[in-house]
Amino acid sequence: MRIRTRAAIAHLTRDNDSAFFISYSDLDSARIGTIHSLCAEILRAYPSEAGLDPAFEVLEGGLAAALQAQAIDSALAWAVTDDSLAALFASFKRK
Repeated sequence: MRIRTRAAIAHLTRDNDSAFFISYSDLDSARIGTIHSLCAEILRAYPSEAGLDPAFEVLEGGLAAALQAQAIDSALAWAVTDDSLAALFASFKRK
């Protein structure tokens, strides 16, 4: 991501006639990452404020998807037994 950011800035400075100064040494020390890595860093810095176990780990994509599907199945299995939700299910198609 740092390489792509550096290339994008180089492209901007090359195509821009105005005086545009970029310190590449500052770019090397800048925090550059995904929104996911930023959020994980904030949560690791302040786990108690977020109500998390300080030793939490981010799930891998496949495991997260499997757990999400399991949670949805469990929620739907519970919901179909609740008579007050019958009208809600009536508005959805099977798939």
